[in-house]
Amino acid sequence: MRDSHYDTLYTTELNHWWYKARRRLVHELIVRYSEKDRPIILDVGCGTGALLKELSSYGDVHGVDPSPKAVSYCLSRGINEVKEGSVESIPHQNDKFDIVLALDILEHVEDDQAGVNEIYRVLKKGGIGIIFVPTFSFLWGVTDEISHHHRRYRLSSLMKLFDHSHFNILRHSYFNFFLFLPILIIRSLVKFLHIPLESENKLGVNLFNPVLYTIFYLEILLLKFVSFPFGVSGMLVAKKI
Repeated sequence: MRDSHYDTLYTTELNHWWYKARRRLVHELIVRYSEKDRPIILDVGCGTGALLKELSSYGDVHGVDPSPKAVSYCLSRGINEVKEGSVESIPHQNDKFDIVLALDILEHVEDDQAGVNEIYRVLKKGGIGIIFVPTFSFLWGVTDEISHHHRRYRLSSLMKLFDHSHFNILRHSYFNFFLFLPILIIRSLVKFLHIPLESENKLGVNLFNPVLYTIFYLEILLLKFVSFPFGVSGMLVAKKI
């Protein structure tokens, strides 16, 4: 990922509709599926640390990110347990964490199965992994390019990675369902018209931000009861057997 992307992330993620709603979904999943009162949490690919800062209220939080700039931003937020590293080689001992988060991370590495194996290694028995990925290759856009993605997923292909790794899959669904069609149209127009766009993170931050957040938040409430047949992203909660 380019250094400039971390600069954009640091300045936008606290209020940007996508990151705010995604953090809300993580909270909902931890409350629902974690069996620990004070879990030890690892966020792999923690970025600039806004989520880690929030999760510190749950328990002991740790971060890993391949970028020295990301680690520096985390330290500036007062998060000290952050190391340089990747999901393919997590710099922690076996069986250490109750919760491992890999939020839009597996698509960054060539060997995503190695990443899943590492998540398994550092989780305690009975610990949970919470995984988010971008979905559907026809949605490929500017964010995929600047973030150096290798792929977008179908939910079935994501589940196969975890089926092979001694996990029990507790929950899976697509999400960002209601905005799927608008995002597809916008990305298709950007490609067709060759519109220069530095980052999609800068879209919808001002005028449409509250509306987009409200739509996504309502979807999170519905995810407590239903699974969506498609969406811009996919999620999976897996328990180490």
